[in-house]
Amino acid sequence: MPDINNGTILRFEDGGTIVINRAGGSEALAVLNYVGGTLRMTPRVRATMAPDLDRGVLRPRIRAGDQQAALLDFDVKYMSDLDATDLHALLTEEGGANDANHLPAFDIVVTTNDGPAGTNGIIHTFTNASRAEAPNISAGAEHDTMIARFLSTGYARTAKA
Repeated sequence: MPDINNGTILRFEDGGTIVINRAGGSEALAVLNYVGGTLRMTPRVRATMAPDLDRGVLRPRIRAGDQQAALLDFDVKYMSDLDATDLHALLTEEGGANDANHLPAFDIVVTTNDGPAGTNGIIHTFTNASRAEAPNISAGAEHDTMIARFLSTGYARTAKA
């Protein structure tokens, strides 16, 4: 019997990066002051529908439902939101005068390495991402934290080589 989930163990904390790019732009913003262990990624998949019943008997297969957005969230140490390059400022931007009905869009690239000096790993690319909700700020004993949460209509996973 073949094995599953037996490849190289990846760990974001081994030098992984999160880079936010303005969609269609050339500005790449590397996320700093990440809080270890808080990165969460959910790829874009079709929703799972409730099992079908046929005359009171469950059908044997679960059906796929509508497409869902990919989800990316992580915590950072909270910084001054008065600086235009701060993540809080980015997450509270509204659509411009020519696009008032849409939130600003970003392409976000998350790289996970196969070791502290790893040259291999996985690149997760979230395209057409926008904030999922307003940033959530929490007081902490050592530092305050902020949760950055994004929804994305595009998602791809590729090998880092």
